Amino acid sequence: MVIIDLLKDIGVNSICISKRLGLYLKNSNKDELYIDVKDLLEDNYINNSEKNINFRTELIEYLNDQYYKNEIKKDISKFNSRQLISLITKKMLVLEIETSADTIIVDDEIFEICTEENIAEELRSHPLINPIDEYDIEYKILFLFNFLRKNSEKRNEIDIVYYNGYSVDNLYNGDYLFEDLINKCYRKREEHEYFGYQYYKDSDEEYQEKISSFIEFGSNIDKYIDGADDYFKLDFIIETLLYGENYMYSLLNYIQLIEMLIVNPQHSTREQFKQKLKYFIDMDELEDREQIENFSAKLYDIRSRLIHGNYNSLKKELIDFNKKFNRNTNYDYGEFKEENWIISDISIITKKILRNIIEAMLIDKNKLYKFKMDEISKI
Repeated sequence: MVIIDLLKDIGVNSICISKRLGLYLKNSNKDELYIDVKDLLEDNYINNSEKNINFRTELIEYLNDQYYKNEIKKDISKFNSRQLISLITKKMLVLEIETSADTIIVDDEIFEICTEENIAEELRSHPLINPIDEYDIEYKILFLFNFLRKNSEKRNEIDIVYYNGYSVDNLYNGDYLFEDLINKCYRKREEHEYFGYQYYKDSDEEYQEKISSFIEFGSNIDKYIDGADDYFKLDFIIETLLYGENYMYSLLNYIQLIEMLIVNPQHSTREQFKQKLKYFIDMDELEDREQIENFSAKLYDIRSRLIHGNYNSLKKELIDFNKKFNRNTNYDYGEFKEENWIISDISIITKKILRNIIEAMLIDKNKLYKFKMDEISKI
């Protein structure tokens, strides 16, 4: 289960994000889901009240903020804690998987249907919904959506406020449910200006923009997934991104995926970097096509030095890269070594390239594959 940071009453019907994955957005307004979310909010409310005896009064003021004007329409000034928690619980938005005959994935019942001898073969064509030691599909798909959205200076993601599946860091344990909802209010925005959030005039505008984009993204996922192989490839891409995202050398993960998606293994990788990456580099990153080709070749050289552990050559390549391509090098050398600053700068550009490649894959995987195998020269 994934709870996101938007309050919206969408009624009794769920919103389908992906039919092939069985991914739905729904309110936590009934049955066990209501109880689970209410319990989380109650615990969070108690914790906040112990720290701040005026928390109830302040929460009411925040819910009456201009940001929530289209969602909180009733007079809540005299609501007690139980009523406030119930109101918020029913408007919380949850991502959940519902398997059916239309989904590519299967639930745990497959272990009851299949024998030990044929379970492995069956799961190759019908992927298991959420293996217990892997991130849940709901989390993975939202992660990829947010990864592809990062095209502006402002932070404009669909944030998670609670996630109860496998995780290596346990970041989303529900401790900040109220805080995440409160921080969107006009009264809190100046305090968080430093974090660079993209703010909206009200909760309805934010919901419409983000969820319509999420639905479109889910539609592209459905077009991409024809069978289990497509699912496993997408899953591999997401997990490679997930486990490399907070790693100093995430550059290697990005380059690994770029090679997988556009490099023909029968031909020179360096030359293909030089000729193919230019179709996925935004022109505002570099000055002209010649510089783009030089950058692409240099990126491959740095990748090779990293993989083969040739540190002295790597350092020379990084300094040379910095002289040729970096515009701003006002580094804080007390925070990172020079080499790590340069690698970080290269990672940012490479991530944008990879983002463009993945978007191309989701829009037309066959065209991207033809480009990879040199059946077409442009994309």
